[in-house]
Amino acid sequence: MPASRLENSKRLTPLPPDRAFVVQFSDDTNPDRERVRGRAEHLQSGRRCRFNSSAQLHEFMEEALRDVARAAGDELASTNA
Repeated sequence: MPASRLENSKRLTPLPPDRAFVVQFSDDTNPDRERVRGRAEHLQSGRRCRFNSSAQLHEFMEEALRDVARAAGDELASTNA
């Protein structure tokens, strides 16, 4: 018998809110033609960007996640001091 969605969700890795994004694609986005445009927002920081390629979107997300990791490291260092 297949596992229920609830049982499956219990096995999933947690999804921390500081790693959440909203991505909105424009009407002219067409991945088949390598046209990806829109805007993204990092929910915790409120930081936003407009992107004209999947590379720009990826770069924005990587930068935001690096900032999250850096902040977590700073908090850890201050609690260990």
